Parts: sequence; structure tokens; C-alpha cells
Amino acid sequence: MAGHLFTLLAAGAAPRRCRAFQSDRKLQVAAGDVYYPDVMVVRGKAADVQYEADAAVLVEVLSPSTRSQDRREKVRSYATLPSITHYVIVGPEVRRIEVAHWDSDRKLAWATIGPGDQLHTPYGTWNLDDIYKDERCYCDYTRHLSQGAGLTFG
Repeated sequence: MAGHLFTLLAAGAAPRRCRAFQSDRKLQVAAGDVYYPDVMVVRGKAADVQYEADAAVLVEVLSPSTRSQDRREKVRSYATLPSITHYVIVGPEVRRIEVAHWDSDRKLAWATIGPGDQLHTPYGTWNLDDIYKDERCYCDYTRHLSQGAGLTFG
């Protein structure tokens, strides 16, 4: 699922001279904490050869082991990023996306996107039904979850 979301964001980021990454690039926030978002879009040059220090859009695909951290700790940390506009939390077991959106005044608003809805980002519009159309990804996640196995998205 993260791979599909990366493809959607990367296609919209490239024409705007932004860079997209899929879980292989560190993001260091102002407090010094380091994260590996499932997907991120970065404007401008890298802060360092080993990490980014800012991002415009961040995406996390929920997993049982990181669900609490994704919804609490990361929201607070990501809110400190100067260019952040969207933090997208995708629930692979339920067709629902939670979106934290910061406006130009840095005010935070939450929205929940469900079946038939669309998410508008600076890098394109996503139709929720299209995101979940790959039933193999959805079924594999559910099967791994029920078996207590580790999850791999990509």
C-alpha cells in the first residue's frame, strides 16, 4: 500500500521540483528525534546527506506495533516542521484515511476520508476508492494480522 501511495505522490511532486521518498530516508525533527515515514514529499535541498529536516506531506500506513506512535507522538513532532501541510494516516484494514492538515496560519484541522471521498494535497488529488482498489494488499495485511506475522508494505 505504501508503494502505491508513493507512486501517487511522486507523480505530483516531480513537476513541482519536489522529492518523494518511501521509508528509506530519515526525517529529523527539531527536537532531534528521527523517523522513517512510509512516504514523504520534501521541498528544496536536503538538510544533510543522511537525513531531511523538513517535509511538506508525510504518510504513515498504520500497523499494530506503531499505531499509537503514529497518532500521537508523530503528530506533535511533525507539527514542528516548517513546510508541513498534510500528515496522512492510512488504515489498511479499514477503508479510512485520517488527515491532519495545517493551514497557512499553522492551525491544525483533522478530517476523516471514507469510501467515495477524495483527498486533495498539493501533489494531486487521491480518490480513496482507488487507493484501496488493490485488494491483494488489503487481504495480505489482514491475513498477516490474523496470523500475528510481521508486516511489510511496499
